[in-house]
Amino acid sequence: MIERELLGYSVHEFVSDKNAFRELFDVFVNDAALQKARKYYFNKQAQ
Repeated sequence: MIERELLGYSVHEFVSDKNAFRELFDVFVNDAALQKARKYYFNKQAQ
């Protein structure tokens, strides 16, 4: 059996004028999941 922890969902919209995605909203299961997502996923573009 393979299990994976679900942290949350994020919905984005493509903005053609800027040729980029804009985050519309996100939903996380709890504050710990939000902190984990910030630590491991959101900062990857800055590196």
